[in-house]
Amino acid sequence: MKKLLLSILTIGLTSLFLTGQQRNLNDDVDFGAYGQGSKSIGISLFGQGLLGVPIRFINSENGNQIEVVPSISGRTVIFDNNDIDFQAGFNIGLGYNVFLGDKFKRRKNKVIKNYLGLKGGALLLEDPSASVGVTWRREAFYRDDFAKSRGLDLGIVYSRAIDGSFVNTNGDLSDAEIQLFFRIDWNWYKN
Repeated sequence: MKKLLLSILTIGLTSLFLTGQQRNLNDDVDFGAYGQGSKSIGISLFGQGLLGVPIRFINSENGNQIEVVPSISGRTVIFDNNDIDFQAGFNIGLGYNVFLGDKFKRRKNKVIKNYLGLKGGALLLEDPSASVGVTWRREAFYRDDFAKSRGLDLGIVYSRAIDGSFVNTNGDLSDAEIQLFFRIDWNWYKN
């Protein structure tokens, strides 16, 4: 019985000690130090292109970001006479990310920043298109690394063919479509 009580007491004191330590870790996190600088550059997968280079300019007063994302992209085009053509091209994406807040995740030892993003872009191909959308952006920094982050963007984008047509899920042609937006990226911040 004494061993059981001693074990319970040890577990209880250990958990109190760890909770106090975690609280101290959270108290000394300087959220403003993460992702600070006047700009960042990175590598992205998906989004408005297959492979891109996100460049962000950060407002130091409120944490909002202006982004320019040139990327390599492509599209399959079906013409009126049923000819199929794959076009490789260049996409230029623009965005404005409004800073919503940040938090520290003790268990994973990460600082998380959240943004609401407004996106727009143009796919420059033989048959160009334009898009506009809304995304939620989550950016994660490990506690010991202030200048490197990993990001995830999820949202909805409305795209419109300027010349030509899209093929929707039914196989029909349409001038516009609504798409899911998914992008992952790795970023490095500089002053």
